[in-house]
Order: sequence, then structure tokens, then C-alpha cells
Amino acid sequence: MDNHDELLLTINQLCRQQHFAVLCTQHSGQPYASLVAFAVTDDLRYLCFATKRDTRKHHNLVANPRVALLIDSRRGYPGDLSEASALTICGCVITPDDATRTEACAIYRVRHPELAAFLTEPDTALILVAVDQFVLVDNFQKVRTLIVPSQETPFPWEC
Repeated sequence: MDNHDELLLTINQLCRQQHFAVLCTQHSGQPYASLVAFAVTDDLRYLCFATKRDTRKHHNLVANPRVALLIDSRRGYPGDLSEASALTICGCVITPDDATRTEACAIYRVRHPELAAFLTEPDTALILVAVDQFVLVDNFQKVRTLIVPSQETPFPWEC
């Protein structure tokens, strides 16, 4: 297995093992962090989460669709400093068409069945992030970056 495949496998495992991410948004130069329950597509090109429309995070996403999300493997022990992995996902929020939204909702429901009713509420927005890059930090200082090549997709880009 080459370094690229190993990195992709590590990213995939971390995304599948963890259910929550810290979403980083900003508005007018003010950063803001939120905990979100997320799901990723099989090809790792897209990540989705749900939020109420009347929240600071949603208002920030409307004002600036560029985001970063942090997923990590820490357990709250001192040894995590050298043993935990932290994955930063950078991307852009896109507006899915109806078919894409239906597909993303299905992925999200499988990952988070306890939030299925939340998705159907009229004031809930399903947010879809097109991933630009992954930055994985593990073994305390080992930093590896994976740029996601752009390709033709069924999603209309807003960025």
C-alpha cells in the first residue's frame, strides 16, 4: 500500500469511527465553532450535517460558505497528545438539488437514525460540504495533506 492509499484509508477510518465533528465558520472576521453530527459519502468528497435555519452556524454559512471541520480520535487521556489523530476537513457549502438532497438525507439517516425526525422538520436545513482537502495530524507532529481533485459532479457549486 503506498502513502496515498494509506492516508486515504486512515481518513476513511476516522470519518467512519467518529460521529461528531467541530464545525468552524466565521462571519465578519469572527470565528465560531459548533459541534455537529455528520455523515460522509462513500468517496469522501462530500460531508453533510443538519442544523436549524435560525442558528448562528446557519447564518454564518449563508454569509460565508467556506468551512473547516475537525474530527479527532481523542478519549480525554494525557496519552492522547501522542496517540490521537486529528483530521481537518476544508471545504465549501453547496446547495443540493432535490435529488441530491434526498440522497444526502438517506446517508445522514443511516449514520444518525436518532436524528431522522429532526431532518423532516420544516426549519431544518441539510448542509452539504464539498471537500477541498484533508489535513491529518497524528503521532503528535506528523502532518499529511490530501487535496481532493475537482471533478464534474451533479452538485451545483456556489464557491
